[in-house]
Amino acid sequence: MTDGATIGVGYSLLKDTRNNLLTPEKGFYLNLQTTYNFSDKNYFELLTDLRYYKTWKEKFTLASRLVNDFNFGHIPFYDYAFLGGDKFVRGFFYGRLRDNHLSTLQTEFRTSVIWRFGLAAFGGISTLYSAENKFGTQTTKFNYGTGLRFVMDKKDKTNLRIDYARGSDNNSGLYVAFGESF
Repeated sequence: MTDGATIGVGYSLLKDTRNNLLTPEKGFYLNLQTTYNFSDKNYFELLTDLRYYKTWKEKFTLASRLVNDFNFGHIPFYDYAFLGGDKFVRGFFYGRLRDNHLSTLQTEFRTSVIWRFGLAAFGGISTLYSAENKFGTQTTKFNYGTGLRFVMDKKDKTNLRIDYARGSDNNSGLYVAFGESF
């Protein structure tokens, strides 16, 4: 295989009761994945992604996401667990921080305000670590932010999302996308 090439075999268990793919308001999502990857050096990955959504008075939504990504063996650089970007721990540049393992808990509060406009506030705690770099405060990263929502499609409840997020160590990001981050 060439440098950076990876092929894997594994399985995934998925349970999804969310009421909407892009803008969920109720239900939960659970994805459990295991993969054995073949590369210059082989490695094993175990990924869990759990999300929960609850809405009150058809106006206030609380969304939470817990992700654990564990990689064992000799992992190629681009296959390390990472954080950042508009979908995964906003406030950090996509993929800048990487290591063998990632654990993150993210929470977001969304509400409609007036007409088609809404607001969101979010935050979370994440850690990247390996066997040599055990879970600790030096690897713990925080993020928080706020966002504006505009309902583009009332029927399908599709939002245009504009978020500004801050992360530990003076990181930040501005994100514009359709649908919620999770």
